[in-house]
Amino acid sequence: YIRNPSGPILPAFACALTTNHSVQMLIAVSGAIWLLNDIPAFFLVCSRLVFSWSFDRFFPEKFAEVNDRFHSPHYAILLTMLGGFFGVWMAYGNTWVAALDTTFLYIFAIMFGCLSAAVLPYIRRDIYEKSPSIEIGGVPLMTIAGVLGFTGNFFLLLNAAVGMVADLSNAFFECCWMGIGVILFVAFWNYNRKRGVDTSKIYAEIPPA
Repeated sequence: YIRNPSGPILPAFACALTTNHSVQMLIAVSGAIWLLNDIPAFFLVCSRLVFSWSFDRFFPEKFAEVNDRFHSPHYAILLTMLGGFFGVWMAYGNTWVAALDTTFLYIFAIMFGCLSAAVLPYIRRDIYEKSPSIEIGGVPLMTIAGVLGFTGNFFLLLNAAVGMVADLSNAFFECCWMGIGVILFVAFWNYNRKRGVDTSKIYAEIPPA
């Protein structure tokens, strides 16, 4: 559909099976309501990502501060809100560009999560042995799941990338966001090392609750 914006999508096919306007409306509304499962969680996830970056010293530490009254990272939440407003403004009038931007970047991040799961049993054996070490034919189940997840998400990413070829401005926009992330990571990595922080141990274990 991304490569052919004028083409039909699955809900359009479903709506065409009936002439009942109420049923057609129900199909459309059901798709919209389904997003309500995700949106409340995204409010938490996005702000907590900012908080975790700061907690790990890969973002200004101010955003790791927690409000004494509400016990929540108020600065991280505020930055997330402003980022959301900016994203809405950037994608205003073109919902498919907004969907492409968010989905493309999300899949890209999930791919590396799957890749990490695939190699963890071999690179960090000490962590893997503390988990339920389930293996199939001598191969860790975590590795199998990671490879399958990486392959599936790569296929989705490839399809999205092919759709972006028609409009290189979208591809440039995506590369800019990912480039900003890389620059921030490298900058804080060097900054922490100059301060004497052992960056190799930051992600060595999950911090206490």
